[in-house]
Amino acid sequence: MINKIIHKLTFPRLKRLGEKEKKKAVREFGNRELLFPPIFIIGAPRCGSTVFYQAMTNAMDVVYFTNYAIKRYPSIVHGMKKSFAKYQGSQHPYQSRFGDTAKPHEPSEGSYFWYQWFPYNKHYLTRSDIDESSKKEIYSLINAIMHQHQKVMVFKNLNCGQRIDVLQDIFKNPLYIHIERSPAEVIRSMHRAKKSRNLSDADWFSVKSKNYETLKTKTGLDQLCAQYQDLHQQIKHDLGNIAKKNVLSVSYASFCKDPQNTLNEVYAFIKNHIPGLVWNEKFSCEEITKNKYLLDNQQEKELQNYLQKYGLNE
Repeated sequence: MINKIIHKLTFPRLKRLGEKEKKKAVREFGNRELLFPPIFIIGAPRCGSTVFYQAMTNAMDVVYFTNYAIKRYPSIVHGMKKSFAKYQGSQHPYQSRFGDTAKPHEPSEGSYFWYQWFPYNKHYLTRSDIDESSKKEIYSLINAIMHQHQKVMVFKNLNCGQRIDVLQDIFKNPLYIHIERSPAEVIRSMHRAKKSRNLSDADWFSVKSKNYETLKTKTGLDQLCAQYQDLHQQIKHDLGNIAKKNVLSVSYASFCKDPQNTLNEVYAFIKNHIPGLVWNEKFSCEEITKNKYLLDNQQEKELQNYLQKYGLNE
């Protein structure tokens, strides 16, 4: 309670600091070459991206948005500096609730950062949807953070999977790690997440795909299967236009079966672009477990029919 009161009192000052920070970042880093190509973890909702994000940021010496920085500081460069000074070297647990982590130094999706420029209710974007000054600010702030920490920055915000064209225009040659999970497992997990959040069959869950306005009229498992297909096809299409050396597909099933081996492959992929990347010797992956959700018999039959309808059978 005390922390919330303090934050409320200091927020106007931090907001002013954040605006100064943007101007300084644009001035100092807007025209400087990126220190490293930023890394984006993308995929469909409930694909296992959060636990992968947690493991990757535990295993490798990288910088990433933390809950501490995002929730407390409109001034993101300052917030990141304080966060990593306070929690440097801390290993975070493999716990989350539908993509949200809780502890201060755990990795965050960084929604506050992106919503400064990207619309809240439209997730699929192309480069023409964002003005050039906004692109410049995003580029400059990310470049400033990487220079400040002398480390590559890793992001996990699944909306970014529907904004690949924008990211390409801003960063030119970022790296992408695409987490792929069985469509049936993804949709079962999305169904459970909707139920846990007391959403109706007609309510939309998570990332809005390119054809959201058409698909939102569907309901239940039909809507979820159509949503998954639209999101997945868009990611595949957009990644198909990017140099293969900049894209790595990661199987969620393989990651859960042998996280150490999967992360070794990820490490080798990144080292091809960033030779100085350091492995964290404190890393442990013993706690990683694969969650599996089941539907009742009637729902499972319905799911199988929709998987066939949308060509998602394995």
